[in-house]
Amino acid sequence: MKRSGISRLAHLWNDKSWAQIVPQASAAADEGHPLSFDYLPHPICSVPMLDQRVSEVEPVIMEASRRYAGCQWSMKPAIWGLQTGLDLFEQSLVRLNLICRANNISLRMDTPPAPFQKACLELALGLPCVQPVLAVSEPGFDEHLRLCIDSRRNIRLVKGYSEAYVSEYTVSDRMVDAVQALWQAEMPAAIATHDPEVLQVAMNLPSYQPGMFEVEVVAHLVTSRQLRAISAHMLRLYYPYGVNAGKFFAKRVLGSPVNRHAFLRATHDR
Repeated sequence: MKRSGISRLAHLWNDKSWAQIVPQASAAADEGHPLSFDYLPHPICSVPMLDQRVSEVEPVIMEASRRYAGCQWSMKPAIWGLQTGLDLFEQSLVRLNLICRANNISLRMDTPPAPFQKACLELALGLPCVQPVLAVSEPGFDEHLRLCIDSRRNIRLVKGYSEAYVSEYTVSDRMVDAVQALWQAEMPAAIATHDPEVLQVAMNLPSYQPGMFEVEVVAHLVTSRQLRAISAHMLRLYYPYGVNAGKFFAKRVLGSPVNRHAFLRATHDR
């Protein structure tokens, strides 16, 4: 049977377990890069499944804390119970936040599906150590950005995939606008992008401070040009793992021309 583009590309991502990504992550940490990790197993849909998932991930978070200073843990609401409603997801968010705080690791909450974005953002803003992720192409982005600025909350910007909601600007333009709004509010932020235009705008802002905007890229998509242009301590490398990591990687690459170009450049570099 002929495999789809996503299946063929997902097959290239062999780092499906924590043990498999540790050697690469350790080498990146030795070079001075901060790291972030994301466990991508099958979605949970019940409290017993949540209990099992927490028992799986807690020792890994503890190990990451010992190995990698300043690392960050990521959680995708859809994987951590949101498809069953806010209650299970809120339990997941609170429990993961407690584990991360106990191990001096920051936790970030990825952008949930559109109907739940404001409710999930309010949950994240109620927990001081949780970093919200805002997708500039999602509906309600401007309102959510203002909520975070008013709360003086350090956020992470991503482009997202709902480009249908972006009419008068391109996705890159909206991200540039958001970066400038954060700069004007004197708020540091993290930018998860492989788009050279966005990165160049951030670095050319008046009175730009090198430590103001952290950049994050998928570890397997980082290019030699990015490694030369961005200080190691400001370039965070993102390592997803778990049975759905390959599919996530493939969708990231195939869902964006910028990411496809980054994948080709990174492959050529190697």
